[in-house]
Amino acid sequence: MIPVKTNQSNAVLKPAKGTEASVSPLPVARDPRSVTSTWQLTKDDVALINSNGGLISISIVGQTHPPLFMHVEPDVRKV
Repeated sequence: MIPVKTNQSNAVLKPAKGTEASVSPLPVARDPRSVTSTWQLTKDDVALINSNGGLISISIVGQTHPPLFMHVEPDVRKV
């Protein structure tokens, strides 16, 4: 998956100091209730999902997991 900037993106989460070489900045849409990042599935991701019901995993760095809401929406990258 590839993170994408959308017309709702209004902030960028920067990599932690010392990780800039391996971690990319993440465009997000921040509002008073939430922070949303938007991701584009690659052709390989889509093929895997279509061929055998591939799963999507989320990893959080640390030892806890914040509340999440995942959904599918139309392309909103009109920036």
